[in-house]
Amino acid sequence: AQVVLGLEVNHAHIHLLPMNSEADVNFKHHVQVDAEEQKEIAAKIFKAFQELD
Repeated sequence: AQVVLGLEVNHAHIHLLPMNSEADVNFKHHVQVDAEEQKEIAAKIFKAFQELD
C-alpha cells in the first residue's frame, strides 16, 4: 500500500538521484545511510546550491 501525505499543503520538492544512465533510476535498490552521513551529504548539496549563480 502507498500513502501520499502533504497534498493539502501547497509545496514543491525535488529528488536528487545520482545517476549515469536511466538504468540507475531503480527505486527497488534501498541504500541505508546513517544520520551523520546524511548530514555530510546535505552540507555538500547546500554548498553546491550556494555556488550557483
